[in-house]
Amino acid sequence: MYLESLHIVNFRRLADVDLHFQPGLNVILGENNSGKSAVIDALRHVFSLGSDRRDIYCSEDDFHHDTKGNVENETFELHVTFADLSPDEQAHFSICLSPSEGEGTAQLHLRIERMGGAAVGGSDRQYGAGRKKERACRSMSGKASQQFTSSH
Repeated sequence: MYLESLHIVNFRRLADVDLHFQPGLNVILGENNSGKSAVIDALRHVFSLGSDRRDIYCSEDDFHHDTKGNVENETFELHVTFADLSPDEQAHFSICLSPSEGEGTAQLHLRIERMGGAAVGGSDRQYGAGRKKERACRSMSGKASQQFTSSH
């Protein structure tokens, strides 16, 4: 299995970016302040990875801002496609399988909303007051087949 694509919408300085990856090693190159770290942090949100000292969390800065520094959108979205899943991996990703995208393909969609002026989201392990995180996996029909929502 490998990460085939990442679609980022309204995350930090990235308004709408499509990235495509190949099996094996992929390298992200770019000038300073071009969004390389935002891509890595977007992947960290998707995978919900983090050390004990720094869980994945969302802040006001994660939402796309206009040139004057105002929040331009109340949501950001991260969409990933995994390809070449083995039968065992397909069993683990069964809710996310996307046969319309090809056999052995799975998709995961993450949407984080800003609620009540507070940053929204967090890892599956950490939520703050008024925070909400939604994940949806596409089925063959292209609609969300199951949606997991947590709010406290």
